[in-house]
Amino acid sequence: IYMKRQKSKRLQVTGKLILFVSVLVMLIIFTLTAIFYTSLDRAYQNWIDSSYQSYDSNIRTAAESLVSVLNVNYERYQSGEITEKEALENAKAIVRNTRYNDGSGYFWADTSAGLCAVHMNPEYEGKMRYDDQDLKGDYYIRSFIKNGSQPGGGFTNFYFTKPGQDGTYAKRAYTIKFEPYDWYISTGNYIDDIDQAVSGYQREKILNIVLLAVVSLFICVTGVLILGRFLHRITAPLSPIAD
Repeated sequence: IYMKRQKSKRLQVTGKLILFVSVLVMLIIFTLTAIFYTSLDRAYQNWIDSSYQSYDSNIRTAAESLVSVLNVNYERYQSGEITEKEALENAKAIVRNTRYNDGSGYFWADTSAGLCAVHMNPEYEGKMRYDDQDLKGDYYIRSFIKNGSQPGGGFTNFYFTKPGQDGTYAKRAYTIKFEPYDWYISTGNYIDDIDQAVSGYQREKILNIVLLAVVSLFICVTGVLILGRFLHRITAPLSPIAD
């Protein structure tokens, strides 16, 4: 009976110590995990936001570069190096044939009246599109003209078809005006292409968060088990004293 009482008291002392220290350790691990999670989530979100912004910067830089080339061509006409007709034909060829992003990026030009002055697709070139609506019913050409009239140009979200695929696709365009010909030069990215490129970051973010949670849980469980054995050795000699 005495030995049973001694063992019971020892277990009570050990249990209380394990409970107290375990709660303390778990609180510390939980706090550190929450801090790491917040930092990790913020870092990945900044990375994702930066990726989306880089696509905007890419099409803006491409459009501005194209306008710079058009300006050089127009200056050749002003200096008498080429005729007005040659300058105009050169300008159309520049807009129609220039590519970027491994050939997937292209340009088109609309006038302030809504006339499609230049387009890689003959179906659109020469067509009056001022009253045209996108696949969601928005007057997207009017938006190109409005946003392109801003200082430094502007962005427009609209819905359009996608070459080789069926359905409606969201697209984000950047438009800047080329004054000599009253051309609103536009180019854009399909938003689902951007989402697909960024989805890799999202998957990596989720994977690292899950890994963080698993490691934290493992450390917590392992710590409690080790702590139990350690405290058992400490409390064993204390039971007779407590008795």
